[in-house]
Parts: sequence; C-alpha cells; structure tokens
Amino acid sequence: MKTLAKALKDGGYGTRFKVIRINGLDTEWGADDARAAVDMECDAILLPKVGSPADLDALAEITGDIPLGR
Repeated sequence: MKTLAKALKDGGYGTRFKVIRINGLDTEWGADDARAAVDMECDAILLPKVGSPADLDALAEITGDIPLGR
C-alpha cells in the first residue's frame, strides 16, 4: 500500500479516475487496507466480494465520504 500511496501522490494520471481495490473486509487485511486508502489521493474505493448492503455500510464507517464501488 505504501508504493500505491506514493504513486498516487506523485500524480501523472491526468484526468483518469483513480480507484483503489482493497481486500475484502472478511479478510485479515481488509480493514487495514480501507484505513490506508482513506489517506490516499483516490477517487473511489473498490470492495470485492460484497455479500450484502451491510458490507458497504461497514466500509463506509471506515472511509467516510469517499465513493465506494463493488
């Protein structure tokens, strides 16, 4: 995630929409990935393996106003 954060901060992506795909919240890495993504310069966070609206609610509790994708 540090490499990704640096790449996003360095820029050079023009008008491209920057989406960070994190691990599912049902894994040991998901919540940490979501917390790390909050501080990155991204346009949205992609959550894989969404099983219910509650999964998106849990992610939104961590990420706040950053748009979510599934």
